[in-house]
Amino acid sequence: MKFLCALFFVLFAATTVPAQAASRAYTIFERAQAHWLGEKYPRNLNYIVAVSVQDGGKWKTEHYKSAYNAVTGTIHIDPVSDYQDAHPPSGRGINLSLFFFSVSKPTPPIDFLGVPKLAPTYTFGMAPFHPMIGRFQKSSAEVVAEIRKEYHDPFARPTPQPAATPLRIIAISTTTPRDYRITLRGVESLDGHTCYHLSLEPLHDPGRLRLRELWIDSTTYATIALREASNFITGPGTSVAWTVTFSHVGAARYIKDERAEDSIAYGGLIYTKAFVRFQNITAQRKAVHKNRFPMFVPLFLQEPPARIIPSP
Repeated sequence: MKFLCALFFVLFAATTVPAQAASRAYTIFERAQAHWLGEKYPRNLNYIVAVSVQDGGKWKTEHYKSAYNAVTGTIHIDPVSDYQDAHPPSGRGINLSLFFFSVSKPTPPIDFLGVPKLAPTYTFGMAPFHPMIGRFQKSSAEVVAEIRKEYHDPFARPTPQPAATPLRIIAISTTTPRDYRITLRGVESLDGHTCYHLSLEPLHDPGRLRLRELWIDSTTYATIALREASNFITGPGTSVAWTVTFSHVGAARYIKDERAEDSIAYGGLIYTKAFVRFQNITAQRKAVHKNRFPMFVPLFLQEPPARIIPSP
């Protein structure tokens, strides 16, 4: 009898512990989503997007003056970078002819990866919208309603309806549609934070569900870093994985930088390394921007659009 009890305990523990670990991973992910929904951003932001690439062992950087309207989700950008102001294209390249062969050095693209039309508040699918401060801030009830609508109400329980013939209710169970299979890989230290390290495997539509790893602060559940299978919807950066880090500026969390995990080919050149950084983020009463010749931009570097919840 003791042997059977011990065997039952071992079998029960073997099935319960993995289930508890899986449940914990999903709980961490949901709390990280809730943390994003608690962020409050100013109505207007001014900032600079810096695009850096390593070409032939040399670093080159372009800075783009940008502005973001959190009410409409509109991004304004001056498509002429400081690098272009200092290095105007001449239209000339190097063309050497040797017998019947022509050796040409490709003319560098005007923009290294395309003009970055990006916002520092982007969440990479972690949250469906960004609450705003001031009169645009939503009430707690509105935020809860949006969470339940977006994430299929993972915490709600249906209210049983009385039947014509009363029956004994044994149990009520619900299922929650999931986009990822999430695994807790452990606890790690990153940028001074103790983080839960989550691994994500998309259960459908892997091209849209791009998250693969998350590092979540174990105390606040803020997203410290993430890795995605691909970045952007346009430009050469769509073909490689990227790692993204976040940091606080003032009272809100913004993207700090995005780093390509592999080399990128564009315009006949191969960039061995590439970074996108957000700098000088400031709140403004009115977005300040300058759109010089936007109709001549050959390529915008953009993310999939985030769903913006209209303000009442």
